[in-house]
This record gives sequence, structure tokens and C-alpha cells, in this order.
Amino acid sequence: MLSLLSATDVKDEVTFPHSYDRSVPEPSSYKETEVQVNESLISLLIKLHNKLSDKEGSYIPLTTRGGTIDPSNHVGGGPFFVGRLLDSICAKSGRCSQVVEAVYKDLLPKTSQDSSSLSTK
Repeated sequence: MLSLLSATDVKDEVTFPHSYDRSVPEPSSYKETEVQVNESLISLLIKLHNKLSDKEGSYIPLTTRGGTIDPSNHVGGGPFFVGRLLDSICAKSGRCSQVVEAVYKDLLPKTSQDSSSLSTK
């Protein structure tokens, strides 16, 4: 014979192998800290991509490299998914793409030729 238990027949007590402290400190004990970042989310994402790739200038905007977003591809590491997020921002509109490209160009590593042309001006 098969017997089914309803939700009211089960006790509310659940035991876990480890006890977790789920207490929340009082709001008066919070220490407020303010940090001025002065960066856009786009520049932070591009810098994160560079850092995860261990290569400066590793992210190239979608419109610059002439690619498309492949929605079926779900395999990759951190740089893959950060790049994919930046690509989806580029794909939203022409204005979004222009912003990502402008930030990308500002963050490109300066070459010795660029620095020598600046010093002659």
C-alpha cells in the first residue's frame, strides 16, 4: 500500500550538516564608505575583459571586428562572457555601439609612436 504525506504532515524542522549564522547586524553598526570611481560601466567591463584575458586591448567591439553574436554558444570562460555582454550592448543601438567604440579607443594601450607624436606638439 502506498501512502502520501501532505505538506501539513511534514515537520517544519530541517537539519543541515552545518549550521549557518544568518543573523544580520543592526543598521547602526554599518560603516558607510563612499568611493569615487569616476568610470563608466563600459570602461570597467572592458578593463575586466583585459584583466581576465591577461592582455591589454583584448576586447574589440563587435562593429570594429565585423562579427555577429552567436546565441547558441554558451561555452567559455570569464573573458568570453564579459565580451558577450559588451557585444550585446553594442547590438542594442548605433549610439550604444558608438559609446563602446569610443571607450575602447580611449583604453587602447598607448604605443611609443603615439607618445612621441604627443611630445612634439
